[in-house]
Amino acid sequence: MERNDLKDKIKSDFANLLSDQRKSQSETQEGLSRKAGLSLRFLQDLEAGRKLPSIESIIRLCMALKITPDDLLVPIMMANKDALDSNEPS
Repeated sequence: MERNDLKDKIKSDFANLLSDQRKSQSETQEGLSRKAGLSLRFLQDLEAGRKLPSIESIIRLCMALKITPDDLLVPIMMANKDALDSNEPS
């Protein structure tokens, strides 16, 4: 898988996981953005797969959702394991 294709897949996977986690807690985008201290627009971009979060944003989101970073990152790692293993280091 090409590097840009992998990045797009990771963005899409993260978007879906974040949205699913938020909805499973009956949380609105507005509520989560407020609890996490992130702008609503940034959260919307994350859930639309337009952006990737920083480590700080991941921590903020996890704290607001009361989940661990593993809950968001491990499924992405597992879904993309073969592509990640076959890519050369950056």
